[in-house]
Amino acid sequence: MNPILKQKIIDVCNTDDNPELLMEAAQWWIMTHQLDHFEKAIKIKQIVKDMHLV
Repeated sequence: MNPILKQKIIDVCNTDDNPELLMEAAQWWIMTHQLDHFEKAIKIKQIVKDMHLV
């Protein structure tokens, strides 16, 4: 994952000042990782933080 995108996802989850962007990130992660639709930003943020950049 692009480091800039990774940091942006973490920043959006931390501030939650842009609900539309947060929802877009959440939907993408839910679809990509087939997460339960009740997953919270905290879970998504942790997944991104735990990812190893290639």
